[in-house]
Amino acid sequence: MRSFDQKIQSDIAILDFSRAFDTVPHERLLDKLGHYGIRGPIHNWIMAFLYNRQMWVVVDGKSSCKACVASGVPQGTVLGPLLFMLFINDLPNVVSPGTTTRLFADDCLVYREIKTGEDKVTLQRDLSALVTWAKIWGMQFNLAKCNVMRIHRLQSPFLRTYEFSGTTLAEVEQAKYLWITLSDKLDWEAQVDNITQKASNTLNFLKRNLKYCPKQYKEVAYFALVRSTVEYGSVVWDPHTIREKDKVERVNRRAARMVNNDYGRHSSVTSMHAHPTWLGYS
Repeated sequence: MRSFDQKIQSDIAILDFSRAFDTVPHERLLDKLGHYGIRGPIHNWIMAFLYNRQMWVVVDGKSSCKACVASGVPQGTVLGPLLFMLFINDLPNVVSPGTTTRLFADDCLVYREIKTGEDKVTLQRDLSALVTWAKIWGMQFNLAKCNVMRIHRLQSPFLRTYEFSGTTLAEVEQAKYLWITLSDKLDWEAQVDNITQKASNTLNFLKRNLKYCPKQYKEVAYFALVRSTVEYGSVVWDPHTIREKDKVERVNRRAARMVNNDYGRHSSVTSMHAHPTWLGYS
């Protein structure tokens, strides 16, 4: 945003690891843990935690043969995400100064200010370095989910196609990162449209299936399935335009009618908001 305000172009590569948690090589992970100073009994304990694990599938009471798990960190465990973060912790070290890398679980964001043609070359070199890092450490990127976005306010931006692992990255105007829709104009119109559309679809589902349920059950369903969707990440994208505020408020008005089972043309949604606590009013 600071670069955008200063009319400086930023090129962003949105990258995604392929089956990230399942492909971490155990030996290389343990080598990294030793490098970080995790040795002795704790290192042996983590080794025992990773090795000799088995998996099988049960369908209709019948089990498949057991198979050894030769790679990956156990998902659904406390240690799993921590071990994965330790494994990819050195990834930002391979990019050039001035190129920023953001990591969260298996999502990776790489961006750089583009002031000259050399900056474009540097970013391409950094992307190639990330591919090399992945090959060395036994990881792969999901090329179908990797793309690039150009953020600027320039009439004549610096144009370039970027290659990643032999594939030309598609340039997009919008991209989801951590389930929030980013746009090349750094506005939140697409984000508001996406979450209100999803919330409206969920309300339609609840209206059909909870029509005869008591009001308190509808309230619980609203909180769990609708409001959680609308509020996710709102500290970042909290709407400031009238249009965006109205779109979010329409979801609340529809939810009030659904919970109260009152769709009359002359019914006051304001009065519905005045009494119950389910919409956040006391």
